[in-house]
Amino acid sequence: MMLSIILVAFCLRIIITGVGPLLPEITESLGLSGSASVLLTTLPLIAFAVVSPLTGGIGRRLGEGRTVLIGLCLILLGTVLRSTAGILGLFLGTAIVGVGTAIGNVLLPAVVKAEYPTRVGQVTAYFTVAMVAAAAIGLALNVPLSTAGLGWNGALMIWGIAVVITGFIWRRNVSLRLGTTGPAEAASDPKPIWKCGLAWCVTLYFGINSLIFYAVIGWLPTILQSSGMAGQTAGMVTSLYQVVSLAPSLLVPTLAGKRRDQRGWLLLGSILNIIGIITLMASSAAAAQVAATIMGLANGCAFSMGLALMGFRAKNAVDAARLSGFAQSVGYALAATGPLVVGWLHDLTPNWNIGLGYILFTCMVALLAGQKAGRDETI
Repeated sequence: MMLSIILVAFCLRIIITGVGPLLPEITESLGLSGSASVLLTTLPLIAFAVVSPLTGGIGRRLGEGRTVLIGLCLILLGTVLRSTAGILGLFLGTAIVGVGTAIGNVLLPAVVKAEYPTRVGQVTAYFTVAMVAAAAIGLALNVPLSTAGLGWNGALMIWGIAVVITGFIWRRNVSLRLGTTGPAEAASDPKPIWKCGLAWCVTLYFGINSLIFYAVIGWLPTILQSSGMAGQTAGMVTSLYQVVSLAPSLLVPTLAGKRRDQRGWLLLGSILNIIGIITLMASSAAAAQVAATIMGLANGCAFSMGLALMGFRAKNAVDAARLSGFAQSVGYALAATGPLVVGWLHDLTPNWNIGLGYILFTCMVALLAGQKAGRDETI
């Protein structure tokens, strides 16, 4: 089961993150407008927001194991469509990839809660590292694969092989169901999850840190180049942001899982984000590299803990699926606004520090939400 979870997590990111580095080539090849290019990058987040609240119910009806396999099949279908069917296929395929990815995003934390109830932090750390590694691989390899002769189509479609392999391995888990099996599960609070203050705090912490991630990944290269850094160097600094997040993604949830109260670890992620953003505002090349390192550490800490909270704050796997669906639906809708608001603020003024100030404000909100979300309570 552990290998299956890690492989699914890898597929949930390698297919999504691979588009960004290839976007200039895709735009030129298909003659896309700037607004169409932006839509291409936000479609998966829109799919996450729409599909996430429905996934828990679908999983209960069809069985969570079968539903995850369906999600993998949708990811594979979307991967093929967007690489082979022109402009319509590009957008339709991207949307389908987003739907399949949303299914896996929601159900993985619930599967971890069901299969490893005493090791939620440790196992969450493993699959978070798989996600981060997949994102880094997509950012690093897709352009070289394209220029090596595969073209953007082939560079995107080649990762479908990983989805096929994962699907075959996951097939042995197709009968998995997370339904109630005992008195603890049956005693779950039936009230709507959106009425639970703790669920909102988990959602805000997860959603804001996702907003920060997508805003940084989307705009950091441009911010660095506007301060005089060469494009290739800016790309390397952005990759550094991903690479340094690997260690905290592995260590922090594992250590946090040893305690019932995780407020200190959540505070660490927010404080590091605040320090990193303030450092980036210094607008020097040396400061930018330091800032990327600090923000990368913050991302590894905060994103992994955001996912782990979906297991920590749930009584059982069914509640974990409910919390995961709610947190990821609202959270990714919030995340989708990050790059848009930062870009809009830059249009109002040539000073990137206005947009960075907005991200800094969201860091403060996440810090406050984390102090409630990290307490030893369950929904």
